[in-house]
Amino acid sequence: MQAMLPRWLRRCCAGLGAGGWLLLAVLADSIAGCPEVCQCSDRTVHCVGRQLTQVPTSIPADTTRLYLQNNKIKELRSRSLRHAQGIFLLNLMNNQLRNGGIESEALEQMSNLRGLYLSGNNLNYFPRWNLPYLEYLDLSNNDMRDIPPRSLDRFHYLKELFLRNIGITRLSRDSLYGLKSLEGIRLEYNKLRSIPSDALQRVASTLKRLCLRGNPIGSLDRDSFRNLIRVEYLDIGNTDITHLGKDVFSPVPRLKTLLLSGNSRLKFLAPDAFSLAPLLNYLALDACGFETLSPSVLTSIPKLDYISLQYNPWTCDEQICRLRSWMIITKARLRHRNKVYCTAPVEFRGAKITSNSFNELCGMAQPKTTTENGWRPMPTTVAPKEWAPRQDVRPTSPATTTTLPTTTVVPTTTTVPTTTLQTTIPATTTAPTTTAPTTTAVTTTRATTTVRAAGAEATTPKIVSARPPLSLGEDVENPIVNSKEVGGGFDIPNNLSPLNIPSQAIDPLLGNVGNEIPGNDAIVNFLLTNQRCPDICRCEFAYVDCSNVGLAVVPNHIPPQTFRLYLDHNGLVKIPSQKFAGMWGLLTLELQYNQLTSEGIVDGSFEGLLNLKYLILSKNHLTRVPEELPPNLQYLALDGNLIRSLPMEAVSPVFTKAPQLSWVALHNNPWTCNLHVCGLRGFMYSNSIYVPNRDRLTCSAPDHLNRKRIESILNICAPHLHNIQHYNKVPTTQSPGASADDLAEEERDTRGEVPTYRPLDLRENGTDLAADCPEKCQCNPFGHVDCRNLGLTAIPDDVPHYATNFYLEDNTITRIPENSVLKHLNKLKVLHLHNNFLTGDRIDKSAFRSLTSLEYLHLNGNYLTRVNLRLPELLKYLYLSNNFLSFVKANAFKEAPELERLYLEENLLSDDSISEEAFNGLHKLRHLIMSGNKLRGVPRILPGSLEVLQLDGNQISSVHVDSLSNMNNLVKLSLANNEISDEGLSEFLFKDLHSLQRLHLSNNSLEKVPDQLPRRIKFLYLDGNHIRKLEADQFTRIRHLIWLHLQDNKLRATNIDPSAFRGLRRITLLNLSKNQLYMVPRGLPASLKNIYFSNNKIVNLPPHTFSELKGLMGLYLDHNDLDNTGMVDGSLYGLSKLLTLDLSFNYMTHFPAGLPRSTNYLYFQKNYIKEISKRAITAVPNLRWLYLQNNRLTDGSLEGGIFTYLPDLMKLDLSGNYLGQVPTDLPRKLEYLYLNDNDIKMISEDAFKKTPFIRELELSDNPLSKFDIATGALTPLKFLRRLYIADDDENSENEIDYYDY
Repeated sequence: MQAMLPRWLRRCCAGLGAGGWLLLAVLADSIAGCPEVCQCSDRTVHCVGRQLTQVPTSIPADTTRLYLQNNKIKELRSRSLRHAQGIFLLNLMNNQLRNGGIESEALEQMSNLRGLYLSGNNLNYFPRWNLPYLEYLDLSNNDMRDIPPRSLDRFHYLKELFLRNIGITRLSRDSLYGLKSLEGIRLEYNKLRSIPSDALQRVASTLKRLCLRGNPIGSLDRDSFRNLIRVEYLDIGNTDITHLGKDVFSPVPRLKTLLLSGNSRLKFLAPDAFSLAPLLNYLALDACGFETLSPSVLTSIPKLDYISLQYNPWTCDEQICRLRSWMIITKARLRHRNKVYCTAPVEFRGAKITSNSFNELCGMAQPKTTTENGWRPMPTTVAPKEWAPRQDVRPTSPATTTTLPTTTVVPTTTTVPTTTLQTTIPATTTAPTTTAPTTTAVTTTRATTTVRAAGAEATTPKIVSARPPLSLGEDVENPIVNSKEVGGGFDIPNNLSPLNIPSQAIDPLLGNVGNEIPGNDAIVNFLLTNQRCPDICRCEFAYVDCSNVGLAVVPNHIPPQTFRLYLDHNGLVKIPSQKFAGMWGLLTLELQYNQLTSEGIVDGSFEGLLNLKYLILSKNHLTRVPEELPPNLQYLALDGNLIRSLPMEAVSPVFTKAPQLSWVALHNNPWTCNLHVCGLRGFMYSNSIYVPNRDRLTCSAPDHLNRKRIESILNICAPHLHNIQHYNKVPTTQSPGASADDLAEEERDTRGEVPTYRPLDLRENGTDLAADCPEKCQCNPFGHVDCRNLGLTAIPDDVPHYATNFYLEDNTITRIPENSVLKHLNKLKVLHLHNNFLTGDRIDKSAFRSLTSLEYLHLNGNYLTRVNLRLPELLKYLYLSNNFLSFVKANAFKEAPELERLYLEENLLSDDSISEEAFNGLHKLRHLIMSGNKLRGVPRILPGSLEVLQLDGNQISSVHVDSLSNMNNLVKLSLANNEISDEGLSEFLFKDLHSLQRLHLSNNSLEKVPDQLPRRIKFLYLDGNHIRKLEADQFTRIRHLIWLHLQDNKLRATNIDPSAFRGLRRITLLNLSKNQLYMVPRGLPASLKNIYFSNNKIVNLPPHTFSELKGLMGLYLDHNDLDNTGMVDGSLYGLSKLLTLDLSFNYMTHFPAGLPRSTNYLYFQKNYIKEISKRAITAVPNLRWLYLQNNRLTDGSLEGGIFTYLPDLMKLDLSGNYLGQVPTDLPRKLEYLYLNDNDIKMISEDAFKKTPFIRELELSDNPLSKFDIATGALTPLKFLRRLYIADDDENSENEIDYYDY
């Protein structure tokens, strides 16, 4: 045992007796490294899906989170975790644990345990553990069947209890006895036939969330929820209830969210069923059995903000008119408004209730305005639709809408096995301009299914089932907007890529070409007759839904004719080889939110999926792009994984195995922005692959590039990037208001310069690979040695002597001895060792001393607790962030006198742990970053050479006046996200900071603007405080100010003195958003270029409000209370240079006149505009972007030819209105046109003849069929790259998830 201990520990403990060595035996285990099969970082141990049969014995002693799910562990003994008693969260889901295999002491010895997850094991009775401090307990998916009385009486602090699918039929009165702190209980998918009212009385005083979905509950009455006065969230969906009376919810007066979705037998609601739930604001009534519904049920809910009514079997007779009127005038958000269809009578089957088809039936009566519940009376000829725009509200440039160059799609042949259907048809998604006689073109709309071949046509009505499709409101995230893609029956340009059509277009795989075929539902029902469905899943039509059922492996018996397979939100860790073999018809496979690793996707995992087009692997644990992809794959989602790089050798198999791939999601991965980022960046701008959300592809390492957008990195990639499209920025001010030099300076100060060494281009490796490169590593002639992410436990010995850049990050290196290869690398300039397992005692003090040329040393993301190294003399950049540093000794960095930047953020440093002489000798230090530590004050003695000092995210409550003395060179000081109050800033704190230009005090507790601010300050951040007042001459002293951020405070216009901004002659940006302004304050500086008033309560703009701001270029008034009476012709008088005007989310009823003629970018979405006059539109002839989505526009709202007065218009968004046709006389220069979510029923042949430059056309969510698009209608669009004509997928990550609170 002594040999296991480090030499220094054996030396220190020499002479100890037997008892001492016994004590050290425990210590030996506690300092052991990470278990070989696991991954460890930040005191978290991941051993997920490793086929473990027992808990690893070498869990580090400082572990706080231990993940052991999806293994084969059968027992948990007291010795298993005896050295890791500080565990905070223990996850043992989906193992083979039995009650007898879990020793009570194993859990009870963890005094800090707060979360215990045992779902999906073999527990058959409720355990009796003494865990008084446990807060989260999950015992779901076990076969317990009963909760004995008082079995939970020892869980005093338990907050959340998960008991899903454990087979219980009842709860006794004392089943929940002793749960004094319980806030949420999940009892979904059990066998309860009634509400366990007596049991719930035990937790009535604390219970806030109650879930009973999927139980066979037959009825509800007043006593069902008695005394549950604190419940705010109630889910009783998928039950057997048939009606709800008046008093059912009266015992739950605080109810805010009520989910009734999926109650297919629920057909009746009493008119005042919800009248006694005054706080109810979210109501889910989708997928029930309602044929009609009295609107009085809904008008009795005063705070209703969100409601879902889709997938009910609505009967559209005269009774539906009152509900239709309510749907039109309601201000509540109506989820999936376009999915509220009629099922009877037959002439209205499939029609949207809100469509104009019912004008005659309902007597074309205009719904009345209402002032109930404080609603603002609005014109009601038509209604605003649910606001869910695809595009960003305020793009930063025309380049935000991505276009694709011409793409050649390789036709393939889809062969259906002869044992099932004898047919071979083309599966290409591209149709030529002129359809050949032998071409089969299929277009499926919401109403008809059509097959055309050699001139033959056959059409049958689509069967609309009264039973809802899958989901029942239980949506999951899906990044694919449109689910199917196939050539259309109308003429389309052959340069289109891709063409999206409705998700029902699955017919090419089902019938013989040229024959009449029934609707999709009938065919799929026929195909799936007598097919076995996996026991735990749900099969309906061609869908198999195994979402969120606790799967650890892919189930067997999946019907081979399945078209959509949902395996998301489970615990899958592996896809076995040939698991999907024979599923020739599968088009969509969703595997997001699992535990899949790259090792778990093996050769043959997707074998047999000949026709798979959509593969969703988001939110897993993949570390690389899969190589074995289905041959006809077109859409691949890999966002939200752990992929750090995409080298060129990984790109080639993607194109080879999936030549038709046209869409790949890669955002929200922890990209390492070094050598291989160039391959990723080239992939992002590929001519054949579209990468969405490029603005969310950001660097996570190295630290100086953290959160920086990959597409903005030019200096390390430019030599190897070709054919990159460059777009011009929006010609407004430099967003948001400073000059280009100011922005460049800001970027340098916050992120630092990037070493401009030449990147490694793996395309050179075929001929230039150095012969003496270490095994598995990659080298090039420029001195770059890349050994990243290879699982190395030690530094390789055979590194070329000429190495200048050595990359060892993301390995498991635990020590660096004195005689390592580093001793011979005297030309090395850059050394990356971040994200390893290095501790201070395992790095020899002289390990780096011989690196005489080293300038950059990255040690961040390790396990260092103190700085005890002899640093190279020429070192300039030292990265020690994200370690466990708790002590910095005196003269810690004195041996590196050339040090310019020191990164110490995200450690455990406190005031007492930093010696006053810690930074001695650092006379050239310019940047000191200490954010995210535990400091309560500014360190007393800091180098006078500092230019940037960042201390944000600490616990600083006050700053001593001497802390910043003698810091004459300081340019940027960041103290944001601390606890600083007015008393914490002394009056003369900033008196010596003569060079300070940037001061960040955001998100503190300030109630006034600090006094005596430095005179030369340019950028001042005071947002997120509690400032209520601006005094006279408040900022007169700081005349050089350029940006002033005051958003998210408590300012009122009456508390802003008109002279507060006097003297600010250089300021270009003022942000007053998210305050309490009812009017625009007076005395605004005349030099402003951008001013923000978003999210206030401004109700009027008197004439000449901004007449003094003659240089203003951006005015943002969104999310206020402006209407046409509050904004008159002269309100914006004098703004002759205005380029951007945002009036979205207000109450405008018609397009205002008198807008500045210079306006280029105008945002009017989410108002109530029902009229646009020629006079108003001619006032802004220079518009380039016009956003009018989600208003009340009809064909009659637009005066003939009004858009011809906008000759330079490039982008026009009219989505979410009530247009019945494509507007006429669109401007010739138009490039982006959005008409989705309207009532367009026809596209004429000449609709786009005058707009040949359109690049992107959005027509989804309109009642269009193939016959409604005239032949040749799209032919003039020679530049078209993207066309949407499909309904949007119902899934949305912004909706409330029915499985989450």
